[in-house]
Amino acid sequence: MGIMEFILTVNRGLNKQQVFIDPSPEIIEEAIDGIIPADFYFAILEKSERPVDDFWYIQAAMFPCGYDAEDEYYEAGYYAEINYLNAGGFEHYRLESSDAGEVKRLFSMFSQGVAPDISNWVNITDEIKSLPDADTQMRELKERNRLRDGLGSAGTLR
Repeated sequence: MGIMEFILTVNRGLNKQQVFIDPSPEIIEEAIDGIIPADFYFAILEKSERPVDDFWYIQAAMFPCGYDAEDEYYEAGYYAEINYLNAGGFEHYRLESSDAGEVKRLFSMFSQGVAPDISNWVNITDEIKSLPDADTQMRELKERNRLRDGLGSAGTLR
């Protein structure tokens, strides 16, 4: 088995997870197309080896349409988030977009080793670190990453 570069984790509801090793561009597009604005529907594309001072993973989920604090209606859209590891821990950034094509391009670029320009993304590190289980999630990600060596590649999304 060759060196794995990327792992795509796709959730399609509670307990409906698929993992793809070095996913094709078509699998990545299918993953983004399958995200709906509901709990437990998301896609995460991560590097198989923890980088040092680098972006580790990009993830996407959807938010539903609704009304904001000023009672203005907004359409459903995507959250794209990226996690940057550094010597001090991590930083987490979010971009909101109504364009699935933009999210697909971000995932495609990341799968080719190109980090997005995050200059217009919102730094949500404090929000993520304030979550009660943030440390647990980071430990689980590290452990999951460590255990990837035994995984094979999967087929298509269902």
